[in-house]
Amino acid sequence: MGQDRGAERGFAYGTLPGHPESGEECFLVRLTPGGEVVYEIRAFFRLASPLARLGGPVSLLAQRLATDRYVTAIRRAAGG
Repeated sequence: MGQDRGAERGFAYGTLPGHPESGEECFLVRLTPGGEVVYEIRAFFRLASPLARLGGPVSLLAQRLATDRYVTAIRRAAGG
């Protein structure tokens, strides 16, 4: 899903049936009236498959690592 609301742009996606996790992630970039660029990640999920639930801590670590990679990529793109 794409989004265009004035000075805000973003997209979101959700998992497909059969994925080990069930959830959605949304990525937004907003230009504030003061000229700052704000990047926001919104995510929610649950461990959907028996294997993912069995490996709960590992599954949660994988999610954390993916989020860290998103943040690192946006910082690089912003030159920071």
